[in-house]
Order: sequence, then C-alpha cells, then structure tokens
Amino acid sequence: MSVKSNSAYSKGKIFGINKKKKLFIIILIAAIIIENSIILYVSPIENKIVYTNEILIINSALAAGLSIILVINIVSKQKRVNFHSLSYVTLAIGLILWFFANVEWVRYEIDDIVPDIPSIADFLWISAYPFLGYSLYSTFKKFYKKYQNKKVFLMSLCCGILFVVYIFYIRDKLSEFSTSNDIALLSVMIAYPILNTILIVPAIVMFIDFKKEPESSMPHICESLSLLNLVVADSWFVIIFLSGILEAIWYSNLLIVDHYLIISGGLLWSLVFLHPISAKHSFEWKNRFKLNNRIPRATMSLVIILVLISSIFFVNLFYSNMSYSSTDNNEIKIGALLGLSGISSERGKTQKAAMEEAAKDINENFMSKINKKVSLYIEDTERKPELVLAKLKILAEKNIRIIIGPQTSSELKAIKEYADKHDILIISQSSTAPSLSKQGDNIFRLVQDDTNQGIEIARKMWDDGIKLVIPMLRSDDFGNGLYNSTKVNFEKLGGAFSTDVIKYNPHVGKFAGSLHRINFIMWNKELNSLSTAIINAKMLTQNASEVGVYVIAYGEIVPILIQAQSHENLKSVNWYGSDGTARNEHILKHNKAAEFANFTNFLNPLMTLNENNVKFKSLENDTKLKELNIYDANAYDAVWIAALTENNSGNMTIEEVKNEFNKIINSYRGASGSIKLDNNGDRISNYDFWMVKENKWIKTTSGNSGEKIIVEDNK
Repeated sequence: MSVKSNSAYSKGKIFGINKKKKLFIIILIAAIIIENSIILYVSPIENKIVYTNEILIINSALAAGLSIILVINIVSKQKRVNFHSLSYVTLAIGLILWFFANVEWVRYEIDDIVPDIPSIADFLWISAYPFLGYSLYSTFKKFYKKYQNKKVFLMSLCCGILFVVYIFYIRDKLSEFSTSNDIALLSVMIAYPILNTILIVPAIVMFIDFKKEPESSMPHICESLSLLNLVVADSWFVIIFLSGILEAIWYSNLLIVDHYLIISGGLLWSLVFLHPISAKHSFEWKNRFKLNNRIPRATMSLVIILVLISSIFFVNLFYSNMSYSSTDNNEIKIGALLGLSGISSERGKTQKAAMEEAAKDINENFMSKINKKVSLYIEDTERKPELVLAKLKILAEKNIRIIIGPQTSSELKAIKEYADKHDILIISQSSTAPSLSKQGDNIFRLVQDDTNQGIEIARKMWDDGIKLVIPMLRSDDFGNGLYNSTKVNFEKLGGAFSTDVIKYNPHVGKFAGSLHRINFIMWNKELNSLSTAIINAKMLTQNASEVGVYVIAYGEIVPILIQAQSHENLKSVNWYGSDGTARNEHILKHNKAAEFANFTNFLNPLMTLNENNVKFKSLENDTKLKELNIYDANAYDAVWIAALTENNSGNMTIEEVKNEFNKIINSYRGASGSIKLDNNGDRISNYDFWMVKENKWIKTTSGNSGEKIIVEDNK
C-alpha cells in the first residue's frame, strides 16, 4: 500500500496526477478565467447578459455533445447498456434537457418575454434532475461502498439541509405570499436550491476524497465544483435582496456559464484519460493530424472553445463600438446622451433610430447646398444620473457644444451645472421636471414641464369622479416633481391625496427571464402596501368608484402591471399614469400587463402629436418603426435644430448660439410640429390621453379641450 502511495507522488506527478494531466487542468482554469474576463470587461450590464447568454448556449451545447460522445464510446466498447454505462446515459439525457431549457430561456431574454411560472424552460430544467440524480448517486454508491466515509457524508448532508432551511427562512422574510402566482413563484424558486443540494451532497463527498482516486475522481471534482456554482447561482436572489443591487443578477448568469464549462472539462477528462476512443473506433482526422497522444486533442478542444468565445466577443465588440466620427474638416458635430441600456432602454433605442434618420436627411439636404456633413456622437447613459456627467465630459472633450438629451430629469439635473459652466447648449427631448425650468440657463426642452401635466391629470381624475387618489411613484426628480404638481392641483379642485404614499427606488434592468422573477418579488412589497392603502381609502369614501391609483413610472410599469394582476384588490379601482408610461409598447407585449391596463382603464397623458404630420409619417416609414411617439419626433427635430444652429454659429459665444437657436426654432416645423418655447426654454403645447383597449393604445380625449375626439387605432 505504501509503495502505491509513494509511486503516486513520484517524479512527474502532483497530487497523484502527472504533469500532462495537470496541463489539462491549467488549460481548463485558463478557459474559465478568459471567459469570465470577457464578460467582466464588456459594458453596460445588458451587454454582459447578451454575452453570458451566447456563451451559455455554447457551453451547454458542448456539455451535452461531449456526454453523447462519451455514451457512444462506452456503449460501443461494452456492446450493451449495463449499470455502469446507464449512469452515463442518464447524465447525457439530463444535460440534453438542460441544453434545451437554456435555449428556451435565452429566447425569453432575446425576445423580452416574461415567461409563465412555471415556464417550459422550468419544466425542462426540473425534469433533468432525476436523470442527473440517478447518474450521480449510482457513481456515489460504488464510491461509498469502497471508502465508507460516513463522517464526510453526514457532514455534507447536514450542511445541505441547513442551507435549504436558510433559503426558506430568507425567502419567507423577504415577502408575503398570498396569491396563487406568488405561491407558484415561491415553489419554483425554492425547488432549484433543494434539487441542487440533493445533487451536491454526494458530489462533495467524492470531491473531498479525491486523493484516494485522483485521476478517476477528476470528473467528480468538476461535477462538484459545477454544482456548487449552480447552487450559488440559483440562490443569488438572496444576495440581491440583502445588497439591494438588482443589477448583480448578471453574476448569477456568470456562475451558470462556468457551471457548464466545468462539467464539460470533466466530460472531456473522461473521454481523453478514462475512456479514450480506441484505435478501431478512432476517426480519420486523428491520423490526418497525427494526434497520437491525448493531450494535444484535449488542448485543441479547449483552444477551439476559447476561439469560439473570443470570436463572439470581438465581433460584437467591434459592431457595438462603431462610431459616427469623421475626419472631414467640414464636419458638424452633434452630441447625444441616450439611455440605450437598462430600464426603459427601448425608448432610447427608438430615439437613436430617429436621430440617425435625421442625420441622414440633413446630410442629403446639405449635400445639395453646402459642403458640410453632420456626424452624431452618441453616448449611452444607461439612464443613470451618476453616469451621465462622465458621458457628457467625453462629448465635451470632442469639442461638441450642442448636445441632445439626456432623456430623464434626474440625468439632466446631474449635468446642468457643468453645462452652464462650460458653455454647452443642451436640448432635452423628454425631461419634464418643473425644478429644471430656469430662465437664462443653457437648457432647452422640447416638452412642457410637469406643472402643466399635473394640471391636466388632476382635472381628468376629478372629471372622472375620483375624490381620493393613492399615489405610487418613483422617488426621483421626475416622480417627486410630477407628484407635487398633481397633488396641489387636485386639492385645489376639492379632492384629496392619500397619506399612504408608495414611493420606490426604481429597480433597474431588463424585465425578462430570471431578472423579471426577481422583480416579481421586489414589487410584491410595494403592491401589498398599495393594496392596503386601497382598503383604507374605500373605508373613507364608502365608494370604490371615487378611489383612483396614480402611478408615476417609466419602463418598470410593465412588471408592476403584471404583478398587480395577481392582487384582486388592485383591480377594483381605476388607474392613472403619466407621460412616462403612455404608449409603452412593452405593456402590449405582455398579456397580463395589457389585461390589467384594460380592466382598470389605465389612462395616461402624453403631449399632443399630430400623427398625420407628413414629416412624422415619413419618419415612421423611413425607420420602419410603428411605435414612435412624441419623444421620438422630438429627438428627430432636435438633431435638425442643433445642426442648423451649429452651422450658423461659427465662433459665436454661447449667448449668441442661444440667440441663433431661438431664431431657428421659431421658424422650424418638423416631425413634432411647430415649436414654441416659454421664457424658461420649455415647450408650450397640449396633452392627449391614451389607454389600452383590445391590446392597442388608443387616444381617448384631448386634455386641454376636454372634448371627445375620434378614437385612433395605434397601428
């Protein structure tokens, strides 16, 4: 026995593994590091999710493919399926089911689908566990009989049970579960940690005892490490809740990606070192490339994986970083600050398309008249106030002095002081906070400030018979400013706002896939508070028709409406929104959100836009986007106004540039119509009201006139 032990650590071996096999392990670790570095490097967060999804499909396909090859190899040698080979067959079935589950889940993410609970992907994932469990426990049974390490087994089992109890405890503390949808969500989210724990108990035992069979235990080591990744990933919601950083969801994706790569490493080890393809079953390519030993084959396989992953990264990086820059001396530089990722990024993307169309139209016009070209320099702010100033400085360093955006009032507030101090003219297409209406500053807004919106929505709620309003709003400049304006005007009419004000810090990110499930739980607290407020309000008014919910939100309205569908009490009153939620196309994409909006007559004001305007129709046709609204038209017009102003300004001072801007805007008529600004540089306009009916946004009334107009389908 001692001779064998000493020979295991003889020259050329480390932990009983020779140096060539150690090289395999180093390459696998390098592959994991490189893949993680690629994902860590890219930004913003949505790009991280895109890359993890792409790599997830590659890694899970690799794991499933290697398991199939391993099964074919073992069965072809044994000429039949016995107890030993059956463990590999069930492993392959489990990994194949996981692969199809991943394909379905990535489809949810790409198409921005909010899946049912449980979803098809859930069924595929969960159905794989019996097969994976059989494979693991059949291997563990032989291992345990041989080494009888009861102490480690019991310790692992106790740790697993404690972990599951902890997850239940945290989950119970984080939210109340009263609806069937809540219970279904809880069941699914708890199922994964429990099933993973069942698998990881035997895997840990074999992992701890790997020195007893170092080479044959390597696949089990890989399996244990991969399952550990999976346990942490499926329990990641605890970390998100405790930290409050919802964006950390992509770390969960990273762990799952590593999970499949580690499993693939274990399967490749089995194929190369434990169950190598025999000479008579080898393929022609082996001789062609003269791969007479196993290490080059393993190395080449991992290199191919790295090349595939790197290719995806660099191709996407190349296209994502394409610039509008030009070396033309007659270039007219226009900057733009848009939220192209994060919450409500769909509006940033449509505005980007509108701005690019404007630049194309301007250049066609200038080409026939002057020898100048407009170039757009667009920076993604991710709609984050803490990021937007750095993005503005990037544009300022390019000597750009007219910048369009940002979209939100919180972002605009963050750059106002810098823009005024450094003589930068800002044209915002959608910021509405009254606090930013200042005469003589460098900010011009192509929308009305929310003082006017507050008047209109207050009047509309009062005319609908609402006497008591329950507000639910974003706790930011937009939410607080509009809330204060609406409250003051509603109280002037004789109504009242509830003292039960539900304020929230906006949860960020896309609302699909696993992140949406986090949102379900995150919003449950606010919606339970809202439900309680409605009960209290009904007791005060004795008439449910006199109670209304007023929501001031952006893109997060989608998960709010979806989750609200599960609360019967929230359906009993009418809902009202703001220009931040009006004509949100994502509401229509999700049946539950659209159904709730329809049932509660969810009414939203939006600045008036003549959709029969020839320039707006042309913009719709040229961009091939049918969901354009007033803010997209404003973005288009802003590029024209900025280009014409910059073309005429030359070496003018900022005050002269602003005078030129006012001259141009007074005579300009574009996709959003004619533009008239007040003394504070904000637009003077009217409002229309929009609601969802039969899965369409329809215009119901004109706010300023209060008269009914013809209903128009949003086709």
